[in-house]
Amino acid sequence: MRSVLLLIVLVCAVPSLKTMATNVACASTAFLLLALCFVVACRSASAGGQHACPYPQACYRPGAPDPHHVLTATAQFDRRTGRCVSIRPVTGPHFCHKFATLAACRAACESSD
Repeated sequence: MRSVLLLIVLVCAVPSLKTMATNVACASTAFLLLALCFVVACRSASAGGQHACPYPQACYRPGAPDPHHVLTATAQFDRRTGRCVSIRPVTGPHFCHKFATLAACRAACESSD
């Protein structure tokens, strides 16, 4: 505790030490902010972006699944009938012809009839 008080007295009493302490504090703050930005950027990059399905074309040609986007699907577009149907809940990579709800499926695929 004494050393902290001595340091405070020295910093306040000697102008060059005060400037140096201010510079160190600013540099430390800048470093911490940069480290935080780096962590956030790395987490965003590792999470991967969710691909966008080009509806209504994706209803008939869904393409490959997106392994970075996991979805519990309860509806699927049936390409043979051109209608959305309910399915048993399936959790897995997102396919462009599977949807979380029947309403979402109808909005994306059946509205283009």
